Amino acid sequence: MPRIALAQVDVTVGALAANRARVAEAAGRARAEGADLVLAPELAISGYPPEDLLFRRAFLADCRREVEALAREVDVPVLVGCPWLAGDRVHNSALLLADGGIVARYDKRELPNYGVFDEERTFAPGRGDLAFQLGDALCAVTICEDIWYPDGVGHRAARAGAQVILNISASPYFVAKDDLREQMLRTRATDDLATVVYCNLVGGQDELVFDGGSVAFGPDGELLG
Repeated sequence: MPRIALAQVDVTVGALAANRARVAEAAGRARAEGADLVLAPELAISGYPPEDLLFRRAFLADCRREVEALAREVDVPVLVGCPWLAGDRVHNSALLLADGGIVARYDKRELPNYGVFDEERTFAPGRGDLAFQLGDALCAVTICEDIWYPDGVGHRAARAGAQVILNISASPYFVAKDDLREQMLRTRATDDLATVVYCNLVGGQDELVFDGGSVAFGPDGELLG
């Protein structure tokens, strides 16, 4: 099983260079400790939620430049969240960085539009899945809401042979959500007979508080970290 590090960072909406630097610093420490892959949270480059900044083409171009710079900085594969403009569609994306560049992209498929979430207004849903080989493990990529659906992206990937389900999130806290979230992740792991690795934001943005709670569960439901 590969060694996966969770970069549970505190980022700020719009502070693109500072956000990139925090992910790069965490990746450097993870590499020094022998990590094979580093996960950084959903929209870690832009901060979450970027809201109407996503309607500015210049902001999206700046996000792309920062994540390309991050790819050149790190010497370990990194999966990081970043808004991505593809044609005329803006996606909530997870970018796999390796060998100095962006080698793969996954676009979030399930866009929440309830409570504090307003993603259907700002993002277009993804249409494809992403799995990649990491050592002897086939890893599938999901973003936040994707993993909350029992028959969703992660389940399909596990049925297709993925042994590790990766999830990068910006999941805000409410009372007892940490227990609810861990129960859901453990259920996904045991139902799909896969290791589930979850990386969440920590810190605050306006009225939202991100409680971290990054965690990994084995296919038997055992807490791995």
